Amino acid sequence: MQSEIILNILIVIAGIILCIQDLMRQLVSLSTLLIFAFSCCSKFFFGHIPCYGPLMIMVIIGIISHFTQKRMAFGFADYVVTFAVSFIVSFENWYIFLILCGGFGMLTGFVRKSHRTEHIPFIPAILLSTLLTTLIFG
Repeated sequence: MQSEIILNILIVIAGIILCIQDLMRQLVSLSTLLIFAFSCCSKFFFGHIPCYGPLMIMVIIGIISHFTQKRMAFGFADYVVTFAVSFIVSFENWYIFLILCGGFGMLTGFVRKSHRTEHIPFIPAILLSTLLTTLIFG
């Protein structure tokens, strides 16, 4: 139980750092990304079964975007964070996670477009959706 609390603390701290880095620099550090991913994946040892639905949908959107718009829809860190979050979001709630993620992603994109920037940070949308899905729907 105590080790799961430590993992949750690591996930929260690394998640906050990733959000700040993505918002400020549009680039996240590899060490923080690895700490976050390792901490999330370690939840597997406490009985959390991963749900890869959101990751598969992101990959499909990325492939379609690559062929239709000739550009990347998501960055590498977005895929890693979504993979890691697969160990936190339950199978029963992954569709709620996706709806929230899309909504927060569009909101972030709308705010960033008003600042005339091309980069839309998606990690904050992913992590905020994870937090809300986990807290509200368990």
